[in-house]
Amino acid sequence: MRLRSFALLLFVLVAVPTFALPPNLIVGGSFDTPEDLQKWRITSNKAFLGWVGLDSQSRPASGSATVFGSLGGYRSQCVEVTPGREYDYGARLMVTHGARKFAGDGTQAYVRITFWGDSLCRYGVPVGEAQTEAVAGPTGRFVAVSAHAQTPEDARGAYLTLISVVANAPAASAAPTLFDDVFLQERGGCVPDEVTLCLAGGSLSASATYFDASGSAHQAQVVHLSTTSGYFFTDSPDDAELTIKTDGAKSFVIGGMTNLGLRITVKDWTTGQEKRYVNESPHFLSPIVDAFSAQ
Repeated sequence: MRLRSFALLLFVLVAVPTFALPPNLIVGGSFDTPEDLQKWRITSNKAFLGWVGLDSQSRPASGSATVFGSLGGYRSQCVEVTPGREYDYGARLMVTHGARKFAGDGTQAYVRITFWGDSLCRYGVPVGEAQTEAVAGPTGRFVAVSAHAQTPEDARGAYLTLISVVANAPAASAAPTLFDDVFLQERGGCVPDEVTLCLAGGSLSASATYFDASGSAHQAQVVHLSTTSGYFFTDSPDDAELTIKTDGAKSFVIGGMTNLGLRITVKDWTTGQEKRYVNESPHFLSPIVDAFSAQ
C-alpha cells in the first residue's frame, strides 16, 4: 500500500430545497426472496435461471438472481415510461467461477433496455435500445453497472433485461452471473458505478479523485460493502485507500490509511447539498466526521 499523508480543507456548498428521490420502477429487483423471480419474464429458453442467498450489499435476509446460458440467459421486466424523459438503469452483478471447463472466463454480463411503443412491451416492434457496459468474468465480487437513455417520443414501455452470455459454451457448463439491486429510474438520483458509491438508500453519494506523484488527477474506484459503507482504491480492490460509513441517513465518517492528495465529494441527493474535502500530500489523513443539515 502507498502511504502518503495530507491536510484537510473543507468546503460546504449552499443547499437547495428538499426534493423526492426518483422511485425505482423495477419491482423485485433486490431479489429478497425466490418469489421475486416471478415478477420477471423468462425471455429465453436457452437459459437456466434461479435464486441464491448471496446479497450484493451483505443483507442477510436477501439474495440475488442467477442467470446463465449458452447463447444468452435472459430475465426481463417491462415498466411504463414517459416519452422524452431520461432514465438511469443498471444493476450490481458478479460473474462467478464455474466448476467445469467454461469457468466464467468467456462470460459477458450486462443490462439492456429496450423501448416499446406500448406500455406492456408486447405489441409491435422495439423503437429503441441501449445497454450498459459489458462486464467480463469472472469478477470475484459484485460490481455496479449503469447507464442512461432517453425515451423515444413514440415509446410507452421499457423492457429491462438481465443478460449473461457465454460464447460457444453448453448452458449447463456455463458459470452463472448473479444480478442484484436492479433499477430503472428517472434521472435525478444517485447512480452507482465503478467510481460512485450510493449509500443510505441512494440519498447519499461519494466519489474521490486522487493525485499521483506528477500531480495528474485520477478517479478512485469503489467497492460497495453494504447499504451504509464502502471504500475507494487506486491500484487494486484488495488495497483500500479510504473508507466511508454512514448512519443510514445524513451523518457520515471518512477515514483511511493513505497520504495521497485527494479531493472527496459527498452529496445529499434529497437536497442537492454537497460537501467537498481537499487533502494535500504529504500530511496524514485525519478522520472526517460530518453530517448534512436537515431541511
